[in-house]
Amino acid sequence: MDLSNQRIKLNIGGSKFEVSASTLQRYPNSLLGKMFSPSQLHTIKPDANGEFFFDRNGRLFEFILEFYRSGTLEMPSDLSKKQVLKELEYWQISPSYLEVPKSTSRGYVPVSENGEAADEELDDFSELSPQEQFQKANRLVHRQDVDLIYRGISVLLALLDYLDNAEEESTHVASQQPDALTHTNVLFCIALGYYRLGKLSKAKEYIRRLETGSDDQRLLSIIKTLVEDTSASYTRCGLLLLSLTGLACVVLGKSWWNRRCV
Repeated sequence: MDLSNQRIKLNIGGSKFEVSASTLQRYPNSLLGKMFSPSQLHTIKPDANGEFFFDRNGRLFEFILEFYRSGTLEMPSDLSKKQVLKELEYWQISPSYLEVPKSTSRGYVPVSENGEAADEELDDFSELSPQEQFQKANRLVHRQDVDLIYRGISVLLALLDYLDNAEEESTHVASQQPDALTHTNVLFCIALGYYRLGKLSKAKEYIRRLETGSDDQRLLSIIKTLVEDTSASYTRCGLLLLSLTGLACVVLGKSWWNRRCV
């Protein structure tokens, strides 16, 4: 039984939307594309109201749904870049699809950290070969500016999709080219980018992919050490804070008791 034309009712933070499953399946690597894939439609069940609820902002979901329907992901003029990127991350849609209106074509990555226009980073990546895109994206994830790091990650995620598709279609054999783009290099740079943004859980997600499919133990060791050391530091800081908080409570408690006894 073909369920691709089945209508899906979405409840996004109280706002109701209705869309066909085939529309969501256009982007199989996105959250909704995975959730309502042909293999999942037979098993996934809506709530008592016949809806699938997501605790997100319904207003922000409008441009997400428009992307599924039209294939165009345009930066809404009334939303901040941070809001847009956060929604794209939740719905697992690569920011590389994002289009900025020509009147604000430099709005996506407007300036470098020192306030000057970062012309090199704003170049159109679509005219570059995959290897050239990787080289530029790699430079971006090493920058200090958060927007530039996000820009680099978005290009790398698109390259990862490219490699996945090429592998499935068996039209590209990376090992036959000495300087070819590889999953290992792209995954490493994505993990590094998320690490530099402080998003350790996302970095660990791509490290796990490296562990399952990479033969380059050197790169794997480098990024694992960076992330694990940072996680350990966060843990130590948390334990120290708890200890100091406990000590402060004891001191304050004794002071209060002494005043009661006077």
